Amino acid sequence: MTPSWAPNIRQSRQAFGKPGLNDLPGPQFSLAWRDGLVALAIGGDGSVGIDIEAKAPVPDMDSVGSWLFSQGEIEALASADPQTRLKLFLRTWTRKEAACKAAGLSLDQMRGRDTQAGTLALNTPGGETLVLALRSFGEPGFAWSLAWA
Repeated sequence: MTPSWAPNIRQSRQAFGKPGLNDLPGPQFSLAWRDGLVALAIGGDGSVGIDIEAKAPVPDMDSVGSWLFSQGEIEALASADPQTRLKLFLRTWTRKEAACKAAGLSLDQMRGRDTQAGTLALNTPGGETLVLALRSFGEPGFAWSLAWA
């Protein structure tokens, strides 16, 4: 829905739901929310993605990890001590989600891609190669990651 103060601005969505504003050049943006907390990333002309998750138990952590994570990420999760497993899982998960949002990809297209190094090269739906920087942060009760080109 377009706000009344911006009648000529039209919203759009890419194939996997990434929002955009038609007819407006300029900054890219990404939005995430979880349990009452909202995160907004605004970039320049380059792609940007953000994701946030609550630090809550993930009962199917191992099965999700084996489906989505790279071999190195799976091994890091398996060898992590119990106090850091959830933190590591959420860091990896939010990095993948943020990268999906920045590149306009589905989560399935992130399967097996390693995010541990903090950079990731992806092919976008438009056929361009996008090199993303990835950073993760922790706040009391939440984990979040940012991806940008």
